[in-house]
Amino acid sequence: MEPRTIIVTGATSGVGLAIARGTARTGSRVVLLSRDRRKADEAVRTIASETGNPNIESLDIDLSDLRSVRRTALIILERYPRIDVLSNNAAVLTLGGSEGRKGADPIMAVNYFGHFLLTNLLIERLARSAPSRVISVAGGPGLLSKMKIDIDYIRGVKGWNPLRSTLQAALAKTMFTMELAGRYSGRGVSAYVFHPGLVKSGLSGGLPPVLRIPMSAANLFFSSECPTGVLLATGEDLEGASGSFYAGGKPVPFPFDPAGADTLWRMSVETVGLA
Repeated sequence: MEPRTIIVTGATSGVGLAIARGTARTGSRVVLLSRDRRKADEAVRTIASETGNPNIESLDIDLSDLRSVRRTALIILERYPRIDVLSNNAAVLTLGGSEGRKGADPIMAVNYFGHFLLTNLLIERLARSAPSRVISVAGGPGLLSKMKIDIDYIRGVKGWNPLRSTLQAALAKTMFTMELAGRYSGRGVSAYVFHPGLVKSGLSGGLPPVLRIPMSAANLFFSSECPTGVLLATGEDLEGASGSFYAGGKPVPFPFDPAGADTLWRMSVETVGLA
């Protein structure tokens, strides 16, 4: 039998690397998506060495550039006749880059819109490979469950704030993944959102020293593993849980707004230029 194919974004650090390493241990073919070729090559060698799995590959992608997302999606579709899991983990955290909305929001572009487009470009292959899964990392369900999606902010109508972008992107990815679960429930594609727990990450790299130093210090006490993400990618006993939010290895209550999710989906389709 051919090994399962698992596509992992943000796979050179943090949650993405933890999921890539954990799923590689199952013997799956793991495809690392990254914008940094040097880090990707290093991650491929490290994961293959640590797990004894030679089926570790990588492809370049810049999730902030929709043209790059489209190019990489085409390569994936040409190279892999089946896709069993798409794991959406890549994220950026920065305090600059949008210049008060004169430029694109770098956080929303990578954390949400790039993943929305990539998932939709690969979704038919996932459906033809059913049973298959899409898993998306988000923040803590307690905070996100109290928030409302702000369509005007996500569209860039309102002034830019990095914290707001981070939270709105996490909520948007949550709603999009839950909506995906409903849209493809009859085609064998399951979709899950998850809180990764305290996992080492490289998110502090885009921050000024006053914030980067304490975050880097805290990283020393975090885990290199993400059991919840690996469970959702490879676990066998998840039937009937599609559309759920997982934290601590189990589903937790999370409110879902169907009308808001539909509005977000339609706006996102227009923004990324899907037919």
